[in-house]
Amino acid sequence: MQTSAIILAAGRSRRMGEPKLALAHQGATVLEVVLRTLGRPGVQQRVVVLGHHRDRLEPLALLAGREGSPVVIAVNPDPEGDMASSVRIGVGAACVDADWFLITPADLPALRPASVDRLLAEAERCLGLKRPPIVVPACKGRTGHPLAVPAALRADVLAAAPGWTLRDWVYGDAYPVREVEVDDEGIFRDLDEPADRQILE
Repeated sequence: MQTSAIILAAGRSRRMGEPKLALAHQGATVLEVVLRTLGRPGVQQRVVVLGHHRDRLEPLALLAGREGSPVVIAVNPDPEGDMASSVRIGVGAACVDADWFLITPADLPALRPASVDRLLAEAERCLGLKRPPIVVPACKGRTGHPLAVPAALRADVLAAAPGWTLRDWVYGDAYPVREVEVDDEGIFRDLDEPADRQILE
């Protein structure tokens, strides 16, 4: 199974007041930690979509790429746009042979490697299905990220209208969805504003 991880890191970090992905965490930075978490066996490529703060974040992404699968940099020329534009750019930059896209915002520093492994295992079990589902992690009744999106939906992602979100697919009726239970609140504990810094402690 070939998997490309798509890490969405183009935002301004307006609410945080500084580039949140460059904050110190576990002896590195938030971006490096998330990239390492996603560098699991079964992930052949990590695509980082940058926009704001590119000069600061690109060296961090490339540094993390020295370990594990290769890191590819993709750039969103309109990072003020919606997240759908970064998803499209990331999927467009991913390996054409990918069977799955593991898509996540980059501000989930508490995400556990075991949750990534659980998603990958479930995706592999679904690989032979005629209509493989979008695989979504869930914990305590809440869903989160990463989302495992089958490559069969690549064309749909690239053709999606402005304003579309993956959430529309997860909670809509157009595509099958399979929730995978994980013991990990890190799938939804994102880092948005100064009060969220406790995640890094």
